[in-house]
Amino acid sequence: MTDLSGVSRELIKHGITIGPDVLLMTHLKFEAGSSVYSETVLKHVELGAYSYINMGGAIGNAKIGRYCSIGPHCSIGLDRHPMEWVSTSPFPYSNRGAAPDWRAFKSRFEFEGFPQPISIGHDVWIGTRVVVANSGPISIGAGSIIASGSVVTRDVPPYAIVAGAPATVLRYRFDEAVRAALLETEWWEYDIPRYLRDNHETAMPWDQPERFIEWWRNGGKETLAGYKGLGGVKMVELNRTDGGFVLSN
Repeated sequence: MTDLSGVSRELIKHGITIGPDVLLMTHLKFEAGSSVYSETVLKHVELGAYSYINMGGAIGNAKIGRYCSIGPHCSIGLDRHPMEWVSTSPFPYSNRGAAPDWRAFKSRFEFEGFPQPISIGHDVWIGTRVVVANSGPISIGAGSIIASGSVVTRDVPPYAIVAGAPATVLRYRFDEAVRAALLETEWWEYDIPRYLRDNHETAMPWDQPERFIEWWRNGGKETLAGYKGLGGVKMVELNRTDGGFVLSN
């Protein structure tokens, strides 16, 4: 585990914000513009540009897209336990040691507790205290919303609003035609914040999806051409050995 407090000042230079008491484990990648708030634990996580994870979360084996908003105290893709064994405790296979000397030992029992992969698309909003189960691979579609307190046990379609335990679809944010058109634009491949900064008086109707689609089809895509690929956004891969990081485009 790595406490990033020592390198957070360097990471912020590359647009990555890491809060206090964040614990990071193996295989972690962040795109610039992403943020991880305090008291969060991550293991095998990729976090896309302009996405954030709010405080108190625990996330494992998840690939999170760009422009995502993950609320406080979410549990996503945590380790599995052997439900079919005599006990669900990991003591028979964790090799953590036993009395009286508490030295580690090699058990003959083996169990693959690593969580199944979780795929979270772009522009997903996950509310407070959401649980994404680890019983199998789960895909959460682009533009979807997961209501606070939900337990997600199956795939979530793009632009669906789901709630409950287990989470079920309440409705969709937009009609089918608008959903399809937004997915076709793949606007998340563009550095929208940088474009808005450089073009304060833009005619882009960001607050009106139907008009945005029309704008996109009538020259908007070409207007954004210089912002494709998120410009100077870089990927940061953490080095678990020394707590440092490696930059890549």
